[in-house]
Amino acid sequence: MIDPTSVRLALAVVVVLAAVHTLLVLRRTSRAPVVAWWAGALAAYGSSTVLYLANGSAFQAFTVPLANTAGVLGGLLVLRAARALRGRGLPWWLSAGVLAGALGTAVTEDPGHDTWAGGAYYLAAMGGTVGVAAGETWRLRLGRSPSASRMSPSERGAILTFAAAGSLYAAFYGLRWAIYVTEGPGSDLFGSLGGTGLTTLILIATVTAVTLAVTHLADAAHRDELRRRATTDDLTGVLGRGELLARAARLVARRPDGRPDAVVVADLDFFKRVNDTHGHAEGDRALVSFARAWRRELRADELIGRLGGDEFVAVLVDATPGQAAARADAVTRRFVAELEAGGPGAPTASHGVAAVEDGVTIEALIARADAALYEAKAAGRNTVRVHGEAPEPAA
Repeated sequence: MIDPTSVRLALAVVVVLAAVHTLLVLRRTSRAPVVAWWAGALAAYGSSTVLYLANGSAFQAFTVPLANTAGVLGGLLVLRAARALRGRGLPWWLSAGVLAGALGTAVTEDPGHDTWAGGAYYLAAMGGTVGVAAGETWRLRLGRSPSASRMSPSERGAILTFAAAGSLYAAFYGLRWAIYVTEGPGSDLFGSLGGTGLTTLILIATVTAVTLAVTHLADAAHRDELRRRATTDDLTGVLGRGELLARAARLVARRPDGRPDAVVVADLDFFKRVNDTHGHAEGDRALVSFARAWRRELRADELIGRLGGDEFVAVLVDATPGQAAARADAVTRRFVAELEAGGPGAPTASHGVAAVEDGVTIEALIARADAALYEAKAAGRNTVRVHGEAPEPAA
């Protein structure tokens, strides 16, 4: 029969290898929060396993409470990883309370003479935290939220693996807790079903399965990040030139007959002066603010992208040229108000508008809107012009 020390050493090796893979491989390619939380959980579980190796030594009075607390911390970090998949956090006070319970129950139950000091709380907390984590992942896997609908088959499989492994772990610890409180840790039943050997095998299987799941999720997050970088402008967060033109072309080509769409070209007035006078950081702030002002104006099916420099293009859906001009003017007012409130060097913006017409390419529509933009510049800037329409005479 394999002795407890040997199986704990085996578990420690598996945890260390999983941690090395997570930290040195996954964290280098993905900044997904689930990777960081899982790495923390592995470190906590590994610390707990190593501390338990001191059972029977003169240090047991100190290592048992610390081992219990480290193990429960691992469960909390698994829960934090699962909640990160749904974009949620975990209250610090809840974590602190659970950890204080693990440490306190172990310290008060004579850990110097009893390796199972605080055992009932420990088993309940270990199973409970991972059980709630499994519930979080099941909700994500079975839910119909937008985030769930966007998952690839690989991501759904990884979530399923995470949920199933967590459920197995939680059920096993629930069984251990039930036998512990009814039969005691010294009973034959607890030794056979909840002892070190079977527990270590369950832990090894769980760590391996969740590490594989996290690897798939990290790969998916890395692909999403590469896709985001390829399609969006790093500074402003709006669409980059290539993706903007591709999406705008599809939107215009699929426009229902008779729907009045519009293309708007915009840039900032005297933008070079802002950079030269106040520095490029102020210029970047202006670009980010302008993009944000446009994003707040758009509907979900409309587009905004940066062609380059301080030039932006928006495609508005079900908007006449007059309506598009009014919305562009509202964007300018919102943008100027935000910049003036945040510091010096606030530029204005000019816009050119072109109505979408059947058979006219997006490139030609942008050229028309750009010509209208030049008319707005010639008229003194900080205004909007519509292609093909004469400006209203001054009063």
